[in-house]
Amino acid sequence: MAFSKKQIFMVGGGVFLGLLVLVLILLNIRNKVGSATLTVWGFDNESVFDKLRSAYVQARPGVKINYKKVSEDTYDKDLLEALALDQGPDIFLVRSGSLLKDKAKLTPVLPDQFTLASFRDPNLGFPQVVEQDFVSGGRIYALPLYLDTLALFYNKDLFDQAAVVYPPTTWKEFQALIPTLIRLDERGQILRAAAAIGGSTKTLGSAADLLNLLMFQNGVEMFDQSSRANFTAGGNTGPGARAFQFYLQFSNPVSQNYTWNDTLGKAFDSFSDGKTAMTFGYYNDLNVLKRKNPFLNVGVAMMPQVDPEKSVNFANYVGWGVSRKSRYSREAWDFIVYGTTNPGVQKIYFQEAKRPPALKALIAGLLKDPELGVFARQALTARSWPRGDAEEARRIFGAMIDKVLFSKADSFLSLQQAEEEVSKLMREILK
Repeated sequence: MAFSKKQIFMVGGGVFLGLLVLVLILLNIRNKVGSATLTVWGFDNESVFDKLRSAYVQARPGVKINYKKVSEDTYDKDLLEALALDQGPDIFLVRSGSLLKDKAKLTPVLPDQFTLASFRDPNLGFPQVVEQDFVSGGRIYALPLYLDTLALFYNKDLFDQAAVVYPPTTWKEFQALIPTLIRLDERGQILRAAAAIGGSTKTLGSAADLLNLLMFQNGVEMFDQSSRANFTAGGNTGPGARAFQFYLQFSNPVSQNYTWNDTLGKAFDSFSDGKTAMTFGYYNDLNVLKRKNPFLNVGVAMMPQVDPEKSVNFANYVGWGVSRKSRYSREAWDFIVYGTTNPGVQKIYFQEAKRPPALKALIAGLLKDPELGVFARQALTARSWPRGDAEEARRIFGAMIDKVLFSKADSFLSLQQAEEEVSKLMREILK
């Protein structure tokens, strides 16, 4: 059968278009996720990471992933040195509150890989605090591995012995429990503390975070519109000053709410030994307490609030971002999106890593869990603040607390000094 020129042209054109579509599809697939070798840095043991890696490479066999566990203590220094030598990872950790410091090192996810709408999805997205920490200018620079919050730990046996039925839900209730739970000797020295609060960083690892939370709960706007720290707004009777005084009262021997001093030792040691009735920490700290004393009858409660109708909690977590120097940014982001937004994979991660999930789909299923439920509920009302460098800001707050307690410095003047130091930190990062 002979074809006319018109038919030949149409058939040839159809074949050409078909081949063109096939080429475009293949190119698109290759552009989306090609063959690559990725290097990932993290704080978790490699056995935990293996669970994520195994699930991913089954779906993306062309991608090989090398993992390096890094030290939290030297992480920032190690990362800077590796990036300067062009030996840095494709994927590295971004701390909550530290995006401003790391933003220039990162490449944001492309909209065809993960969108802001997906990020905000009420069922499959993340709590609002994650957007505060990892989104800038409408672009997503990191996705969270987990979401931890500061919570109240209490000794159930000591509560029972003191006939205390429920943990406190407000700070007023917390204060009211102190005379019931504290034990003093005949000289007024503390034999058993009602709570580990108000002390220095020498004994309270979460001192700075706890003070930050109190400032949030008292309505402190941590920065003004010019990105200057705003801790002392309202003067020495303002919300920042009140929050600091509230914290300090618990270690002041002349205060009616006195319940802690540094001679009691490290808070978690005292708590695990049954010498302190209440303390504060993150979910990861709960695992530490259980290792210290497997027989400790510890309860977990939501953080006391100033106003229980307007709960405010403090978030502390990390996410993964992609290095601007990575040759495989698309593949790197594909791994991050897969590992942090896939409910099945994330469930494996939080079970292995023993960290509370950040994904709303998993949070919803844990709200009634006797232990993780507290952290799941608090994740939805957690707050953070863009302090540029979270670790340095934490050091500044800790130094402020220590200065007042050890050197008897004026608390308001010390708060002003911390305000100046954080403002300077922000200026240096933003310039």
